[in-house]
Amino acid sequence: MSYLRKRLQEFDQGSALKLYPSFQTVEQLAQRWISAMPDDGASHSGLTHIQNVERICNDIIKGDRQAIPLNQVEIFILLCSIYLHDIGRMYKNRYKSRKREAVDDYLFDEDGTYIAPKARSLQKIERAIDALTQEIAKDTQEKKAAITEKHLDQNIKDALDGEADPHHAFYSYYYILMHHNEMGLFDEHIAQQVALVSLLHERKIADKLLSTMFLDNVCVERFGPLRIAWLGAILALADEMDISYHRTLPEFLIKDLFASQTATKKADLRQQIVGCTIDLTSRSLLVFPSEKLLSKKGVLLQKFIEDLQNKMSLIKTWWPIYKQMDLEIRACRVSFNGHLFKSVEGNLRLALEPNLAQYKLLNVINAMFRLRFGVFGKSYFSWQMLSNESGIHDIEQLKMIARRLERLSGLWSRPLRDEAEQHPSDPLIPEYFKNNNDKFILRIVPMDGEWTLNIVLPEKPSNQKSNDNQVETVKTQFVTALKSLFEEEADNG
Repeated sequence: MSYLRKRLQEFDQGSALKLYPSFQTVEQLAQRWISAMPDDGASHSGLTHIQNVERICNDIIKGDRQAIPLNQVEIFILLCSIYLHDIGRMYKNRYKSRKREAVDDYLFDEDGTYIAPKARSLQKIERAIDALTQEIAKDTQEKKAAITEKHLDQNIKDALDGEADPHHAFYSYYYILMHHNEMGLFDEHIAQQVALVSLLHERKIADKLLSTMFLDNVCVERFGPLRIAWLGAILALADEMDISYHRTLPEFLIKDLFASQTATKKADLRQQIVGCTIDLTSRSLLVFPSEKLLSKKGVLLQKFIEDLQNKMSLIKTWWPIYKQMDLEIRACRVSFNGHLFKSVEGNLRLALEPNLAQYKLLNVINAMFRLRFGVFGKSYFSWQMLSNESGIHDIEQLKMIARRLERLSGLWSRPLRDEAEQHPSDPLIPEYFKNNNDKFILRIVPMDGEWTLNIVLPEKPSNQKSNDNQVETVKTQFVTALKSLFEEEADNG
């Protein structure tokens, strides 16, 4: 049983409200539409997505730290929103199917053979799609009018205005409000909050609502104040993490699936992602692509970069709310081969942890050199000694910096490769970090209880002064590369 479900049961034991049985009712009724969800080309069914979102929500709330403090009603609303937030897809999928049929009627014969379209056929397709678009717009306005009669706050109305073909989150909002009894939500006030949290998993609508004070003062009679923005932020992040990276098919099903070109675009991208996780030490959302994805040039890699940009937009939208929850995620980074990259103007560039300040990194590398080559007879040092020397008292952060320096020193020390020997990440490495001569090799080695730093020189120095000079040269060149990386980070935001 998940953490959220256990907490809800624990609350029920000491409360007059018994919400866990009510959630079970919502869950059971939701199975009707979840089981009817078509395969989107990258998951087994809608249920796979729902289960993954619930699991990720549990990880976000509990994780490896003190849990985000949600009350009984907030947990109930979040669990119901997890199961109902995509119900609007049923409506959207019907129109997508009709649009596809309108096109296919003119492009394929009865046997499914492709027919090169004539000008007249293209005109008919255009008219059919225009008629369908007008039908969607009319139906959307009717649904907005129906919601307005029942319940529609002016802030929500303003957020939805101008959307002729709204995101499926709007339709989820509509169906939960208008048909909440059929979904097991018998309290209309709670149904309104479940509908609102489901609506907030669409970033653009959330952006508009967060710009007002509307989400800051949600109070439901009988249940008290509710942190709806917190619930929306958690659901939006879990949904985004699952959509791209967890809904993948097993290998033996890929060939059959990829017979469809429309499925390939979505599913092939997801097959090339190893995982996506939250790293609170670096305050990042980390994405782990496969080597195959980075080695490709073309549409798939560009789709991946677009997806990273979407994640950055989501983080910017919800960052103040995540900070309130002590879930301070500042950026999205690609983690590959131990190195971090970020999206810059449609490309991937070498990057650092977003919470890593230049002075801290330079303090640590200078302290490492002072200890390693200034303390006679010692080559291994404790983390506490490095903490005292560098002035960084958080040992976990110190270890994170040392691990990043380990990777960067290995990258800087690596000689240039021939094109035939290149690794997929090589084109992503800036020129100033490529070792144009193989005279020096710098190795920083962090371990559990201690660390060390080693330098391989091209030839044994004739005396101590010569040795000191070469050590200083290595440090100067490496620090220069680090400063260049920080300058590029600053330029790219």
